[in-house]
Amino acid sequence: MNDSVFLDNGTFRRVWQRVAGSAAAPDAAQQDTDVLAGRLADCIRAKAAGAAFYMALAQRIRTGRQQLAQIAAQERAHRKALQVEYFLRTGEVCTTPAACPRLGTVAQDLRSAYAQELVLAEQLDAAAAAAQPPLCSRLSAMAQQDRRHAQTVRDLLACVLH
Repeated sequence: MNDSVFLDNGTFRRVWQRVAGSAAAPDAAQQDTDVLAGRLADCIRAKAAGAAFYMALAQRIRTGRQQLAQIAAQERAHRKALQVEYFLRTGEVCTTPAACPRLGTVAQDLRSAYAQELVLAEQLDAAAAAAQPPLCSRLSAMAQQDRRHAQTVRDLLACVLH
């Protein structure tokens, strides 16, 4: 009974559907889990790219260096938390490709970071809407923090442009 086939819920579900003769489309709960897992994976990749981007940007400027490094640390913490949630739902590790931020001018980079934070906040809100209460509140909190990141980046942009 220690065979990994029996320990894997996905495999068990597929075998049971064949045995029961119901190899039809997955149920609504499974589809919801798949949608949520996809949203979590997108957010994980965005968080990894954001952390690398903020660290690269922090190394280039003096004004706001510490704030950008803090945002990068928060993005890494969010990525790790999202990876845990993804693993709990899918049983798989969501790895991220090596991020190679493409940098332009500081002002362009801050503008891009501002827009990306707002987009990610919306993605997290969408994932929260599909999640159950414990995860829902975590995702909503991350979305709020991303909105604060956007405001911090906006403030830094104001300093850079003046």
